Amino acid sequence: MTGALPPAGAEGARAALLIRVARLLLRPLARALLAEGMTAPAFERLARAAFVEAAEAEIARAGRKPTVSAISLMTGVHRRDVNTLRDPDRQAEDALRERAAVLATVIARWLAAPEFTDAEGGPAPLSPHGEGGSFDALCASVSSDVRPRAIRDELERQGLVEADGEGRLHLLETALRGPADREQALIFLAENVGDHIAAGAENLAAETPRHVERALFYNRLSPASAEELAAAARREAQRSLTRLNRLAHRLQGRDASEPANRARFRFGLYVYRDGDAPEGEGREGGGDD
Repeated sequence: MTGALPPAGAEGARAALLIRVARLLLRPLARALLAEGMTAPAFERLARAAFVEAAEAEIARAGRKPTVSAISLMTGVHRRDVNTLRDPDRQAEDALRERAAVLATVIARWLAAPEFTDAEGGPAPLSPHGEGGSFDALCASVSSDVRPRAIRDELERQGLVEADGEGRLHLLETALRGPADREQALIFLAENVGDHIAAGAENLAAETPRHVERALFYNRLSPASAEELAAAARREAQRSLTRLNRLAHRLQGRDASEPANRARFRFGLYVYRDGDAPEGEGREGGGDD
């Protein structure tokens, strides 16, 4: 787009708005990627590859063949670069996602399944081995491809599980905060934020919004008030997650035996407090966005 004249009229205003919105979305992403050592040229290549992949999927969804010419026309990526950016090797990415998913599912089931919870509904201490409500049984109910010992070692390495003096395994409160492993945390960041953006994008494209995508925002707060709100929000968030996790576990147990059931669901929560927001950032007051 460099050097091109901006579109005129309403189309130009919409393009300018889209650029401003894209900058707002990209700034926190750029900050996170810079912290991980990624450079702008590396990100530029990734961005072009993402546009190629998105165009390929969109063209196929419309029932047309995603040819190089069609992808190039939709994205503005040169024809000679399209093939080099298509079909990246996702084996390493898929392996990391599978590893993170197994651990997350073990924790979720430990928090939801009656055979692994206590009388108060919390995660019960589990004996390492044996039939019924043991850690081995928990892991076997999630995956037959990963040994329970390997899952236990990884959970202990991340400080999410510990054994008591009798050898029983306890799920620690740290497990509720997400993975301690940096690679797994990055995968969850990508998936959670990715689905959040997808929900907002689909709402924009639909006449009637399909997804809940709301936020509560207040400024002009003292640091103490912001922290009080953040603490209350964390408690409310955990209660909501716990209740929905139990319902999702129950529904999945009912539906999983039918191969045609492929729908997926994600419920996301985040709390963000900035104790030193720039003057004038955001609107005065507060409410629901």
